[in-house]
Amino acid sequence: MDICSPGEELALVEHVRGMASSQRLLEEVKRLLMALLLLGHTDVAKRVQASLDHFQATQKAAQESMQEDVPSQSVDAPEKIPAVSWKVAILGSH
Repeated sequence: MDICSPGEELALVEHVRGMASSQRLLEEVKRLLMALLLLGHTDVAKRVQASLDHFQATQKAAQESMQEDVPSQSVDAPEKIPAVSWKVAILGSH
């Protein structure tokens, strides 16, 4: 049985929002990807990019799920997940 108080729901919403990738984190990841490529660690760079891409997709799905499950009057509109400008095209996208 899933019983949550309104306070618990709002706390969960804030927790999920707090897990979102910041623009600063994405810039740091891009720098890391570029360094890995320069050092010849393409496979590691691909795994890092794919992992963060998967995390962002999961984060987006969680935010969309919250919007469906939590009444709109108690939750502000979700912040948009930062653009994917952090990706390195040579590594491909998943």
